[in-house]
Amino acid sequence: MKFTVIFTPLASLILPGSGQILSGLFIPGVIFFALWLASDYTLIVLGSSLDADGRHATYFAALACDVLFRLGSAIDVILRLRSQAGTRRVCQRSIVARGPALSVPVLTLVALPAPEPALKAYAMNGNRTLLPLITPDSRLLVDKQAYHTAKPEKGDIIVISTRHIAEGKVGGPHIISRVAGIAGERVRVPVSAGQQNPGWEGQGYRECLVGEGNIYLASINPASQMAFFAPLTSVVGRAEYIYWPLSRAGRIAGVSGIAD
Repeated sequence: MKFTVIFTPLASLILPGSGQILSGLFIPGVIFFALWLASDYTLIVLGSSLDADGRHATYFAALACDVLFRLGSAIDVILRLRSQAGTRRVCQRSIVARGPALSVPVLTLVALPAPEPALKAYAMNGNRTLLPLITPDSRLLVDKQAYHTAKPEKGDIIVISTRHIAEGKVGGPHIISRVAGIAGERVRVPVSAGQQNPGWEGQGYRECLVGEGNIYLASINPASQMAFFAPLTSVVGRAEYIYWPLSRAGRIAGVSGIAD
């Protein structure tokens, strides 16, 4: 009994409704699982058709619903087990039947395509190119749907896939940087010391035209000279929020208004 009281709430925190099913409470378990799954899918699918603010609102609503259903399922199974113990009513459901019953929600999750949320977490991992706007230890929420119907704008903080640039494949290591130039614009590209004219002192630049289907990315931090061109197809999304450290948590300020 002690094992059940400890294990079933933990199971419900991981998968809402599973604790009830493992306790032999099949109907409440199925109801919790169905409501949890329906709320997540409905909000995420609904958000994909909205504008940026709508996507972000549905993302946080889905996150809140997810937490509430997990906690609610865990609390529900605790209360039901205590009620059973107080009235000395023992569930007569066969332990053998609980395994197949639990496999139903598990197989449902495996079979259903996982909806892609509007926001995804990324870490700066010590990258100092966006100082002082974003610190190297920051963790960000990136809107992966921001450019489905639009193109990056000058000043946007974006995430790109370096593997896509190198091999034309999705995934791989990611870089977070700032859009400093869009297609059709002329930009000043830093030139390394080895490419400068003899006798030139200091940092050199050359003027380049950003080609169609490309963007130019450059650091904000004056101490960093990271700058490069990237195809639009390598763009993963636009950084929208800082969620860690808590002292800097909030929407990223000046995303579309950073000057060169």
